[in-house]
Order: sequence, then C-alpha cells, then structure tokens
Amino acid sequence: MILTSFKTKRFVIKKFSSNLVKKNYLDWFNDEDIRKFINFKPKSLIELRKNIKQNLKDKSTVFLAIFFKKKHIGNIKIHNINKKKNEAWIGVLIGEKKFRGIGAFVEVLERIKDLLVKEKIYFLKLNVNKKNISAIKSYVKAGFLNEKVYKNYITMNCNIFTKKLILGLAQLQSKYGVTNLKKKILSKKNSYLILNQFEKSQINELDSAFSYTVDLKLLKKIKKKTLFNTKFLTSDIKFLDKCEKYLKKVSKIKNIQLNTLFIHDGNNLISKEGFELFNRILHLKKKKIIKKIGVSFHNFKNIKKILNNFKIDVVQIPFSAVDQRALRIFKIIKNKNIEIQARSIFLQGSLLSKIKTNSKLSLIYDKMLLKKKVDRVNSLLSFVLNEKNIDKILIGVRQASELRMILNFKKLKFYKNVYNNLKTKDESIINPLNWKELNYHEKKKL
Repeated sequence: MILTSFKTKRFVIKKFSSNLVKKNYLDWFNDEDIRKFINFKPKSLIELRKNIKQNLKDKSTVFLAIFFKKKHIGNIKIHNINKKKNEAWIGVLIGEKKFRGIGAFVEVLERIKDLLVKEKIYFLKLNVNKKNISAIKSYVKAGFLNEKVYKNYITMNCNIFTKKLILGLAQLQSKYGVTNLKKKILSKKNSYLILNQFEKSQINELDSAFSYTVDLKLLKKIKKKTLFNTKFLTSDIKFLDKCEKYLKKVSKIKNIQLNTLFIHDGNNLISKEGFELFNRILHLKKKKIIKKIGVSFHNFKNIKKILNNFKIDVVQIPFSAVDQRALRIFKIIKNKNIEIQARSIFLQGSLLSKIKTNSKLSLIYDKMLLKKKVDRVNSLLSFVLNEKNIDKILIGVRQASELRMILNFKKLKFYKNVYNNLKTKDESIINPLNWKELNYHEKKKL
C-alpha cells in the first residue's frame, strides 16, 4: 500500500521499524491511562518485539509510527485490510502523554483517509473501550459513528468513500434536472436541509455554475471549511469581469475557499478567442483568486487538442455505468497529472426515476433490473468508485434524505452483469443536450 511515509501539518508518519522498540516505547504500556483501555500489555522488550514482528509480517496490516520532529510519539495500525470488501480496521496509540488531547489522531487520520481512498478502501472500523470517553470523542470528531455496542467495547465505523464526493448545487433553488418534470424550484428550507446534511458529512467540496448562481446567503450558513468550485459557459471574454466580481464576493465568505474555475465547454478554448480567454483565467489563478483551472466536457472530440495546448488542472467528464466512453482517455489525462472528476453518474437522475416521455431513457431505466432506489443508487455509485482513475465524484440531490442515503451505505454493491447490460454509445441517451425533456442552462447556446 502507499501508506509508507507521509506528513501532516505537525507530524511525520513512517512505516514502523523494529529499531523503534526501546525502553521508552515499552514504558508507554506501563502508563495507567493506556493500560486500562488496551488488551495487549507486554511485560518485556522481548514480548514487545515479538508482537511487532508479527504485525510487520502480516500482509493485511500496515503498521505506522508517528513522529513529532524526530521523537516517536505514537503508532497507527491499519489491519484486517480487505480490498474485496473495500474495508479496513484501525487502531491508534498515542504513547507520549503530552501529545494526547491535542488532536494528533484526528490530524493524522484525515491524511490516512485520503490515502486509503486512493487504495479503494472506503470503509474504516475500530473498536474502543466503552469507558475511554476521551478517545470516543476524538473518534466522533474524526467522523466515526457507533455501529454496535457490546458489553465492554463499541465498534465504530467511518464511511471514508464520502471524501471522494463533491456536492453539486444545481438543484438548490433552481429548476435543474430532467427528473424535475414540473420545473419546481427547490425551497430555501429544503436547500438549507441539504446543506445541513452536507455539514455533518465528510464531503468538503461544493460545485456550482454562473448559470444557476447559488444564493450567497446559503454559503454564509456553512460552518466548516469548504472548497467551492464554479463554472461558466460563455466564450464572451467580457463576461469574466462579472465573473471576477462574483468570485471576490465568494472569497470573502467565512469558511469558503475558492478552488476550481471550470470552463463549461472545452470547445470555447479552441475558438478564435480561446487563448485570450484562457490567459484571463490564468490571470485569476496568478492573482490567487482561484486555485485551479478546470474544463468540463460533454464529449471527448477535442479533449486531446485542448489538454495538449492548455495547462489544465482538473477535468470534469461524464462517466457512469451507461456512459463508459471515458475509459479510453483516462490514461491520457492521468499522464498529464490532471485531476479527474466524474459527473452525470446517475445520468441526470434518469437512472433513478423513470422518464416516461423519453422511450430510450425509459428503456435504459428498465434494463437495470433493480427495483429498490437505494440499490440503484448504491450500484451506480459503486461502479464509479471502482474506477481507480476517478479522483472525485460529483453528485446532486433534491432532498436531504437522498444525501443521507448516499452517506450511510454500509457496503458497496457491484453488479458486473448489470453494468455490461447498461453500457451504450448512443448519443441520444448519454448526452443530455440531446434530450427534448431537458430545459435548463445547458440548453442555452454558448
């Protein structure tokens, strides 16, 4: 696994080495605050070395040491790693007393989560003594929830796959979506409920666009540090003046950090004004108004030309069990060290709710042969999570309960036969711009 050596803001984490087994390490197990909450209590260095040797030999275990500067202060053990179940267990020991209660575990764990997600480990579990109140508080702060309570201990779990998710704001206070047949605008109340659910989750990134500009009052309600992406769909360079003013307003909102500015259709870049357009956006990056420049694609016709001529940081592309066109270009994108975000994983919701006015979308819906909506959502999300080249996944919801359902999956359901049955290259299905039912910003001419 890639968890061998990494850094956090305050600590350095390295693969555990047997030369760390010294008297000061053994002394940790004589600390009463540690002894009363652990099962393994070595009485000698020989016993401790034997245990460490077993851990380092175990292929389903990654054993790590935590350092503050050059001082060994604790260990992290990731064990029972099961890639088939996308699952692992974790144990922590902060041995040096002065480093307890300062958020060391939470800080280290957040970095570990990011690395585990890259290895497609999406569910993390641990056991904790019921009386270890301070540890339980730390675990809750780190995103763990109670799974099962036993006589002496609690099993807790954390769905770390949610760190890969980006919450799209298109549905908030807009008529967005092919499944929104009545074109009802989501109420402020329901918008707030969705953002409240977002606040409780491990998702830390939001996605918007100038064509459905989110009400800044909604963003001001967010209390956790959040990355904010937005996109524009015009080749009119003058529009960037208006764009920059909006971005500056967003940048002043507490807890909101501007991240990526997307060009909504990459073909704008190969127009006559393409280089001037890109240079204006590059200027925003140099001024540190934005961190990254992105391109959002509907098709892949000009993607190689665009990526060869412009320094792009992020691409957002349609990818789902139905639309698997992106598989042939992942390597090209990754070779340029570009972040890949998958969107339209539910095909604008048409895979979750039957669009009876569109015979082709209706047929695709029927092909899934999964009756429960929760299984449909899970299987479609599982397909995208199973693709190692995808860095982030954009999702959209119209109700807080929908987001809650996604966040609470206990395992992923991967149906290979279903995905093979759904796959198509039919543009009238996979390209929303060809749907007569769709009536929202993307229908506007660029």
